[in-house]
Amino acid sequence: MNAPVLLNHHRTLLALCLSLALAGIGHTPPAAAATQVLTPDPRVHPASGTPCVVQLMDNQPFSGEGEYTTDNHFAYMPPPACRPPWAKVVLQVDLSSSRHTVVNDIGISLGGIRLFHQAAPRYDLPASWHAERDLTDYSRLFTAPHTGSYWTLKDSENIDPGGQGSAFTGSARLLFYPPTTQTPAPRVPDAVVRLDGSTPVRLPHNIVRAYLDVENAQPWWYLCLPDEILGTNPDLIDVFAPGDQLKNSIFPQETACGGGGFREIRVDVDGTPAGVAPVFPLLPADPSVNYLRNALNVPTPTLQMLNIIPYRVDLSPFSGGFNAAGLHVVSVPGVLLLYLDRNRTFVSGGIIKNTLTGRPGDPTYTSTLTRDAQKKRLQGTIRTRQSRQFEIRGFVNTSRGRIDSSVRQSSDFDNSQSMYLTGPHQSHGKPVDKFYEEVVSLQSTTNRTSRRTAGTTLLGKDVEQVSYPLAYTYQMATTSQDIGDGWAIALRKGTVKAVQHWLVDTDHYRPGQGHYVTHLDESFAGSRTHAYDNWDAHLQNPSTDTHWGSVAKHLFSDNFGSCFQGSVVAREGAVVSTGRGAGCPGGHNQVRWFAHPDGSPDSLGWWH
Repeated sequence: MNAPVLLNHHRTLLALCLSLALAGIGHTPPAAAATQVLTPDPRVHPASGTPCVVQLMDNQPFSGEGEYTTDNHFAYMPPPACRPPWAKVVLQVDLSSSRHTVVNDIGISLGGIRLFHQAAPRYDLPASWHAERDLTDYSRLFTAPHTGSYWTLKDSENIDPGGQGSAFTGSARLLFYPPTTQTPAPRVPDAVVRLDGSTPVRLPHNIVRAYLDVENAQPWWYLCLPDEILGTNPDLIDVFAPGDQLKNSIFPQETACGGGGFREIRVDVDGTPAGVAPVFPLLPADPSVNYLRNALNVPTPTLQMLNIIPYRVDLSPFSGGFNAAGLHVVSVPGVLLLYLDRNRTFVSGGIIKNTLTGRPGDPTYTSTLTRDAQKKRLQGTIRTRQSRQFEIRGFVNTSRGRIDSSVRQSSDFDNSQSMYLTGPHQSHGKPVDKFYEEVVSLQSTTNRTSRRTAGTTLLGKDVEQVSYPLAYTYQMATTSQDIGDGWAIALRKGTVKAVQHWLVDTDHYRPGQGHYVTHLDESFAGSRTHAYDNWDAHLQNPSTDTHWGSVAKHLFSDNFGSCFQGSVVAREGAVVSTGRGAGCPGGHNQVRWFAHPDGSPDSLGWWH
């Protein structure tokens, strides 16, 4: 048996010492220069010509009091030398951290509309990173002055080693590309509306198309268990169960997340079901509070950690309902993108068919969990499945005549969570070895087809398939002992492994312009094992961890000749190789100016 790293006779003192040791408090890591975080992600390809640059913030600290740093503001003015319309609008963000800190996310907003959001990587040493977003579809927002803000979110129980000043500093700028013959200005939404998920909003009365951008990347949920299972199997609720309920508290408690291993985002319009977004299984920086800190995101961050990409829900069948008098409520926070009939002030319409109504789509689960009391073992599999299909059709009476919109969507979800626990839930005087393992195999696929017709004439068809496969293994081995006035724990070994893909295939058709077909495959594979028998040595040389490596890849192609390939390979906490262009013609990346190789929603109007 490995020697215990900590053993204390008081539960609260043990918890305090254990958390502080694992957080690195009291240990000074060797000094190092800031490291540039490498990712395989593509930059946003520029349009032709020279852009006008509007600096939003320049090397500004993310400082402030309380849970949100909402006191960090900037003033935005449209660029006078580059008036709309624009061929392209690009946000560029550069961030850096000066030390380890526990922050859940970082974001930038303008006029209350979120432009950028990331899951805040947690690097122990100074680091810097870069991210970009194509915001051309938000062009209408940038035509008027606004107040912007940049902020971080941290839980009140989080600890921030170092104690003073801001750990994060950032710069951000908007690039506006004037239209040219080679890169003309696209048709962009006529209105960009902020939604908070509960406040009624007043909308234009001449809407003909509507889309909602929602953030659908969330951590942890795929590891959660049904409440009934947790109620009948208290062994699953443990100090070292995976999850973040303690928010890195210095007083850890027994925990495990409930609610089951399925999530989706259902969008309601004025109380009526209107759409569904799948939830991306975001891999967090810390798989188990602080006991496996920075296990996967160092040195290469996991998928979407540095740039959370919104999912676009097609609400066009509800355009006629949006045009009705009065205020309207959309049930989830997001950004509503509206196309208007420029020849009418009012457009009537309504819903023809909605099979999503009355079908909650609740998942079902089965369990094979069994307990061997003699061997003090709990093992089995909880399998959660859901399959649904729905169709929504609506119409609007525009200045060009009646236009019908339809959305057909199907989804298949399967999450298999295999549990293996050994050792008693509570020891009785004798030291006992405990082992907690959860292995997840998740498949989530959503298919959507949107059509717009005028009579028998097809105006447009958009087909999209997104898939979020994930294989995830979490293991924690400990030794515990009941010592009368509490219990003592010694960590032995912790392991986390993940293989994840983000797959997006689209086919957009417009009459006279043909099909635009894209394929994206972004992947991450990583593993790391902490050995706790010599924690001081680990802090001085983290490479003593075993199986510490990762491979991140980004592949994109379209039928207009775009091809992008990027890869980053890391071993023992250091990047050992990077690649660009492998498999593309001539071994070089080449991306058309209108393409979205980062996986963000395809522009709705570059076709004329």
